Amino acid sequence: MDKVESAPEPLLAGDLVDGVPIRGFAFRQGAEVPSSRDDHVLFDSDRDLLEPPDRSVPEVAQSVGSPARLGAPLVSDEWIVAIEEAAPGLPGAVDGLVRDAARPWHPIADTLLTDFQAGRHDLWLVGGSVRDLLLGAADRVRDLDLVGTAPVGHFYEQADQAVAGSGQADLRMKISDGVVSILGARLADRTVIDYRPLYQDGFRFPASGSDMRIDAARRDLTVNCLFYNCGKQVLLDPTGCGMADLLGGETPMLAPVPGMKDAAARADVVLRAIRMLIRWTNLSAPRCSVSQQLTLDDETLREIQRRAGHHLGGTTAEQVLEAAGRLGGNDTDLVRRLREFMYE
Repeated sequence: MDKVESAPEPLLAGDLVDGVPIRGFAFRQGAEVPSSRDDHVLFDSDRDLLEPPDRSVPEVAQSVGSPARLGAPLVSDEWIVAIEEAAPGLPGAVDGLVRDAARPWHPIADTLLTDFQAGRHDLWLVGGSVRDLLLGAADRVRDLDLVGTAPVGHFYEQADQAVAGSGQADLRMKISDGVVSILGARLADRTVIDYRPLYQDGFRFPASGSDMRIDAARRDLTVNCLFYNCGKQVLLDPTGCGMADLLGGETPMLAPVPGMKDAAARADVVLRAIRMLIRWTNLSAPRCSVSQQLTLDDETLREIQRRAGHHLGGTTAEQVLEAAGRLGGNDTDLVRRLREFMYE
């Protein structure tokens, strides 16, 4: 990425507006084309609301409601990976992936990363792209997952400009459940780039914040919970075991992010692990500790059966049952529930 001129600091959760701390941001579309004007500031007093308040994000330069600069992306120093020792080739691999003219995200991804570096919002590659690049498997990367401090409308506005300037008429954008997606028409509307602002809990509608600890706790597998900031060339491992699970053995370890209590979240983790076991055909069989570390109670098993169609489309019953058997043994309730789903 090219060096860019810096801009005023953007508002983040933790900043003060008229002495009141910002707790997060929410998106509520007003105009036909989404923009930063659709982003709204959230305070603690908004937690019981059913929809976002009509409270626009103030400009940093405004004299009325002038914010105090207190907020910052909350990142623990313990998460930072010594990249020059653990993954010296990662910066070059990311740069090559982002700038690869044969990829559907070229040149949009590079433009976005440069623009957000200029705008002082943090933007991180996360999930499968970071995992596969660390494994030396760039050819497996089919899309880019991004997460950052920019609210939904702000990102959409920047991405819309990048798409328009790319000359790629086959790309379109959408917002769904707080996620901004760039889709490729020539790819049967397959996702090219997904962006999710950092998750903020405690509200009754989708909200974003600036605390990476909250966002990391909602990830699925430790090997998918690795964040790479292209501008700063910083790699984060919030769980403290993502790098070890990915590269510390002869094969990767599929282990859930610690502390997962919700049955639906546990079900998603199990199904994603099955999907990964099926997909990783060109690697030695990954090690698995998903079923051992998660409580696969009746509620979770029902969620697995209910959500299987979403996660396992395009796979065969034989592939699914074989992978499920590797997670927890061929005679488990997990295999039984999936067999019922696949053959019902």
